[in-house]
Amino acid sequence: PHTRALSLGEGGELVAVLSTGGNDNIILASHDGMAICFSETDVRCMGRDAVGVRGMQLAEGDYIVGAGVAEPGTQLLTVTERGYGKRTPVEEYFRQDGEIRRPQSRGGKGMKNIALSDRTGKVAGVCIVCDTDHIMMIEEGGVIIRMAAADVNVYRRDAQGVLLTAGGGGSPRWGV
Repeated sequence: PHTRALSLGEGGELVAVLSTGGNDNIILASHDGMAICFSETDVRCMGRDAVGVRGMQLAEGDYIVGAGVAEPGTQLLTVTERGYGKRTPVEEYFRQDGEIRRPQSRGGKGMKNIALSDRTGKVAGVCIVCDTDHIMMIEEGGVIIRMAAADVNVYRRDAQGVLLTAGGGGSPRWGV
């Protein structure tokens, strides 16, 4: 028999499940190029079939494409529908508070994760990586591209990234 882990609204979908330590920072990223980083302590414990709390306020038509635990020294890898990608240090998703960087508050609009255009397409997916990881992207046509995460350029949050795929015409599906 199956046990319900959470309740989803009409059209809702579970996108990611993360293993956390109780005091980690979580990054959520959206299809329209926004991201938010907040402390997991902002999410209160609930019953297993509860709907949950809002992680990020989304614009009309936008949706979450991925999530990860923002461990110090890691980067958020962002890949778009047309094969553009970049790594951005997770620290850039924290708000500057004087000399200190702090996570945002859960439920906000977040901040720009990537500069999108017709050339890049929208965000296909994200994940947290470090230099020793390898990534694999699979285009809709079945072309598989494997590369070291360290071979993907590091750019600021508001940058577009570079073309990672040879064709750039498909919609990458990928994982680390």
